[in-house]
Amino acid sequence: MNNFNSPKTPQTKHLPISNIDTTPPRRLRKLSDIYRELDELECHFSDLDTGHTSNLDEDSPHTDFEEPTNVEEALQSQNADHWINAMKDEMHSLTKNKTWDLVKKPTDRKIITCKWVLRIKYDPQGQPIRFKARLVARGFTQVPGIDFTDTFSPTLRITSFRLLVAIAAAQKLELHHLDVQTAFLHGDLEEEVYMAQPPYFQNTQFPTHVCKLRKSIYGLRQSPRAWYYRLHTFLIKCGYSRLKSEPNIYLRKSASNFIILGVYVDDFPLLSNSLSYLSFCKQELKTVFPITDLGPMTYFLGIEVKRNTSLGQISLSQSRYIDNILKRFNMEHCKPISTPLLTALKLSIEDSPKSLIEETEMENIPYRQVIGSIRYLVSSTRPDLCFSTGLLSRFMTNPGPKH
Repeated sequence: MNNFNSPKTPQTKHLPISNIDTTPPRRLRKLSDIYRELDELECHFSDLDTGHTSNLDEDSPHTDFEEPTNVEEALQSQNADHWINAMKDEMHSLTKNKTWDLVKKPTDRKIITCKWVLRIKYDPQGQPIRFKARLVARGFTQVPGIDFTDTFSPTLRITSFRLLVAIAAAQKLELHHLDVQTAFLHGDLEEEVYMAQPPYFQNTQFPTHVCKLRKSIYGLRQSPRAWYYRLHTFLIKCGYSRLKSEPNIYLRKSASNFIILGVYVDDFPLLSNSLSYLSFCKQELKTVFPITDLGPMTYFLGIEVKRNTSLGQISLSQSRYIDNILKRFNMEHCKPISTPLLTALKLSIEDSPKSLIEETEMENIPYRQVIGSIRYLVSSTRPDLCFSTGLLSRFMTNPGPKH
């Protein structure tokens, strides 16, 4: 595996040698820890070639489907039937999972309201493949210490995901993708939580009753924690072991086969040296959770994954995400440039607005939104934009025309 070299510290000649930190950044060091721990667990990896893999240049044609902002808008759209079926499917899952019991409204407890969140799931070509409806509780009304205690969500770091992809490419491993349907509904609640009945699906016999939640639901502050505890308990019971260097990567071994499972909330990247062993582990997960087997990975967290088996390469791209950014900020017809930042440009805080007129003009430019959108791109597939984005991020609070 190639060694990571920390960037040179500017003007170190004026500092005593003992004060210069020569250790690599913690994030990069942790990536090597993940690789080393997997190797020590007898996955028998050879040295990886982690050289730069070029991004895909292919344009991804896609058809735009506008997502509704509320149920009323969805019912008046041309896709009304799809949204109605999606909400019915969600209610069927909630009922089948015994998520709540209808009880009389308590007088001494706060009732949490809920709403429908409607989303469209796309394939790598931008075509809609699924209309999703989620019943989401308004968790921001929960009272800490009464309605919930600890909160967190299991998320695999993007850098860890890229390392898994590099391992799969170098070792010619199977790389698959699983998605858990209604993942948060499988966590058991320890607290006593009451929620209003879902809009458009109230019980006509008991219209004033409320839902006493037995399972976690989307939007609750403790839902991610409850789901992660349920998943972790099941994986440990099945013989998986969690890595110390990355708590969202699990490893399971048999006599000659192994499987590596990453956890990003309800998305699981899977790596294995045996297709039969991979299928066995999939079936084991399906016995407990409603799993959608997406097969060989092609799309993960907005990242397009393409594999060239003849060259032993896996290419990561976010062409569709880039197209959406350009359209969002009216830049789809902009001219390309060879460098992401002007070479002679120097930015400082003196370039920030000093007058009320300048501040009013800058308010019309969504500077923070632009930088935030590009930062996700940088962390995933475009490290060449890292310096320019980091430089511009220093002036988020008060950007000027030059910024």
